[in-house]
Amino acid sequence: MPGPPDPLVRPSPWKVLGFQQPPDPAELAAAAQRTGPPSTPAPQDEDWMSRTARMVGGGVLQLGDLVRGLTIGTDDPNDTWAAKGGTLAAAGLPVIEGLKGAAIGLPALGRFFSRVDRVAEAIPKKGIHPNKLKSLLQSGASQEEVAYRKVDQLLANKGNALVTPEELKAHLAANPAPFPEKTVLGAPTPIQRPPFEEWVGAAHMDPGGLEPEVEAALRELHARPAFDPAKPTKYHSYTLPGGEDYREHLLQLPTPKAKQGRYRVEIHEPHPSGVGTSLRHVDENVSGTDVERLRQTYQGAPNGPYDVRFEEIPTPVDPASAFRSGHFDQPNILAHARTKERALPSGERGRFIEEIQSDWHQQGKKQGYQQLPTPEAAARLAQLPDEIDTARRTVADFNHQLTGHRNAYLDRLRQSTIPHLPPEFAHLTTFDASTREGPQAVAAWRAARERAMQSGGAPSPLQQLRDAETVTERQLQTAVDRVTELQAEQNVLSKPRGIPDAPFKESWPDLALKQQLLDTAHHPDLSWLGFTRGQTQAERYDLSKQISKLTFEPHDGHDFSAGTLVAHDLHGDEVLREHGLEPHQLDEYIGKEPADALRRKIDEHAQARDYERSQWSVEKDPDIPNRFYIHDPNGEPLYQHGGTLERYESPEEAHDRIDELLRDAQMNYGRESPSLEGLDLQVGGEGMQSFYDQLLPKRLQKILKPFGGTVERAQINTLPTGAIPQGNPSLEETSAWIARLTPEMKARILREGLPLLAIPAAAGLAYGQPGYQGDVNAPPVPPPAPRR
Repeated sequence: MPGPPDPLVRPSPWKVLGFQQPPDPAELAAAAQRTGPPSTPAPQDEDWMSRTARMVGGGVLQLGDLVRGLTIGTDDPNDTWAAKGGTLAAAGLPVIEGLKGAAIGLPALGRFFSRVDRVAEAIPKKGIHPNKLKSLLQSGASQEEVAYRKVDQLLANKGNALVTPEELKAHLAANPAPFPEKTVLGAPTPIQRPPFEEWVGAAHMDPGGLEPEVEAALRELHARPAFDPAKPTKYHSYTLPGGEDYREHLLQLPTPKAKQGRYRVEIHEPHPSGVGTSLRHVDENVSGTDVERLRQTYQGAPNGPYDVRFEEIPTPVDPASAFRSGHFDQPNILAHARTKERALPSGERGRFIEEIQSDWHQQGKKQGYQQLPTPEAAARLAQLPDEIDTARRTVADFNHQLTGHRNAYLDRLRQSTIPHLPPEFAHLTTFDASTREGPQAVAAWRAARERAMQSGGAPSPLQQLRDAETVTERQLQTAVDRVTELQAEQNVLSKPRGIPDAPFKESWPDLALKQQLLDTAHHPDLSWLGFTRGQTQAERYDLSKQISKLTFEPHDGHDFSAGTLVAHDLHGDEVLREHGLEPHQLDEYIGKEPADALRRKIDEHAQARDYERSQWSVEKDPDIPNRFYIHDPNGEPLYQHGGTLERYESPEEAHDRIDELLRDAQMNYGRESPSLEGLDLQVGGEGMQSFYDQLLPKRLQKILKPFGGTVERAQINTLPTGAIPQGNPSLEETSAWIARLTPEMKARILREGLPLLAIPAAAGLAYGQPGYQGDVNAPPVPPPAPRR
């Protein structure tokens, strides 16, 4: 955050726009009202005043943006308004979609409604019994929404007391419906303008001193839509030929937020003219202490006083809990749809869905969803810390005992063995020293030790010490295993398994279809909504047409629990190398069926590795306590270079050495990693056909039934853009599913809205239960093929 600012040194924003002095507001507003959005090239003699008025009048430019000194194009006389749109977008200015002349805004996600909220509006003012309210919710609302908004908890806590409308509405406000947020990639997004007075003040005009006709003109400008430039798309190549206005629609579950003492601060400086202020600095994350410091600093600054405005802002409660897919950067995407605008052979235009998918719920079906611990699990979790501390103390006690046994045993062994050594090895004092004397010294020491062990009766004092050490070693290992077991139990209970929980587990296709239906109803020139057939999807994602080989390179060359996915195209060039993937994540990159085939290959390689690994063994060294050595598959001990036996301080260290040897063998002998090529890459498409030819038509039919709509098969144009029709439908058209939307249907859809979550087809049945007609058990839809 800057200190007290120096006087303004930047040029006047009006001079940046070409004016020598601020234009008269009334003249600017009048010019804007006169002209409106132009659709022809700007005249050569058009001055900056007229050009600015034209752009403001067309809703292309906001007054606040002018004040911030943003440029609006070039002086090129051939700079058409369409070209100017690109210039504006590049400069970061809000532009109208396509600059087609009419300000056609993207509809906000506001036409969904909650059936639970509607039930709340219908209960009597005096209140309602919990059982009666429960019955109303069962017959008039989605049970998924009821559970998501924790209404059942409210009813359980009420007992037999009446639930008042205010009480229910307060509970629902604290537990809002999961209305998703919408992000559209490839299209400008609407800008939410500030209130009229603030908007005018940012343009150095006094809202209270405007002439009536000027105020009317400016209010008309304020009401016009404005847009931020389009965000780039990612998968535009995965569509049928032809069509236009490709978009990627993301429906996101909002990240939970709460006010945590952080503030958004705006510092407004006085304008040199003495009228109004202009925004100098914004900081989105300031503590309460810093807000007060800034207020005191700027109020006493030269050329002040400066206006310090602040607002406490909600911040994400736990951003780490957000779900992120492998396809898009945005978090918490419940479902996405990729669309184009297309035409039927009759010329009727419509919204065509190239793909509908939910990465979140596809992964949830495979990995499960995170659940709150049961009361029993929570109680057990509370007991574990004390049990772990007790087990650790037991380990420490056995370690102390073992140290005493070993010291006594080693001292007695050394004293007892040396007298039995042959004269040529009498200088040896320890077994370790004998390893430097060669195999003969080793044999002599072992023979002397055996004689020492057998002397003194049965069992000898030396053997008694060794037996005590062995017993303590076993007790210690049992205690260590108990600590490991308790810690593993604690990890399982304390760390949630699966992916974050989310609503729309079964109804995400409905959610995506409804949003596309609402969008289509908002566009007067679109008369149908459609989507591909399953065969189209199967052909699109047939990897054999794009990829020659897929390989899963295991971690460290031997660990198949994670690895690197590598893809080569038909020319043998590497087009994908994605590190750190677990086998269950392969679906996100290559689709379900190829991923299943590759996982089978991974399992085969893992089984072969386990078998090869089982041929090696780790044995306890009989000569040196707490030392271990390795037997290879032939049963031979593993020696270092020079004939010295390889010894390890723990079994884990020995097993790590075996893994290293197996990795080296795989690299040296060029063993193949699990891979798919040729016929293995061909996708059967059964899951896609079930989803696109059974589930989606039934779901859309159910959504449209109240409005009199039906779903039918039709041909759509797929002639590439710019191509000349040859009159061959087999090459220029393809079969698809469509629902025709009459103007009356569209008007009714917009007027009545669509339920966020629908009532099951049979009363009391939830999604996925037997008898629910809208549920089809369709396999997940494969995602886009490997990306470059």
